[in-house]
Amino acid sequence: MVRQCALVLGILVLAGAAAVMCASVEHLVVSMSWVTHTREVEQTPQRIASDLTNAESSRRGYYISHDPDDLAPFERAAASLPATIEQLRSLTSDNPHQQARIPALRALVADRIALFASRSGHRGGKSRPFGRSSRSLRSRA
Repeated sequence: MVRQCALVLGILVLAGAAAVMCASVEHLVVSMSWVTHTREVEQTPQRIASDLTNAESSRRGYYISHDPDDLAPFERAAASLPATIEQLRSLTSDNPHQQARIPALRALVADRIALFASRSGHRGGKSRPFGRSSRSLRSRA
């Protein structure tokens, strides 16, 4: 009888340990998914900043060379930024404070791209040289 009680007690302890272990693994999986989510949220604004930097560098390259090929990074950034901002909006759907800031970010990025486009003479997918004379460019250098 004592052996049977010990066996039942051992089985109960093992079942309890297995249940605790399953709950711990489930908690670990949920925690890892939140860590991944947080990293995605942190990396998305960094991608936006990087795309804006690339767009500005592209504009500067075009400003120096007047080679329309130098505007390719600008065009890629201008095309990808709305989707990246939308991805950020989606990632932050669980945070009303961050959601409230998305429209301002969208407006700032649009203004920045418009500024780059106006300075590079880039309009509607067509590139043209700056409206300034070479004399005014030299006087600013």
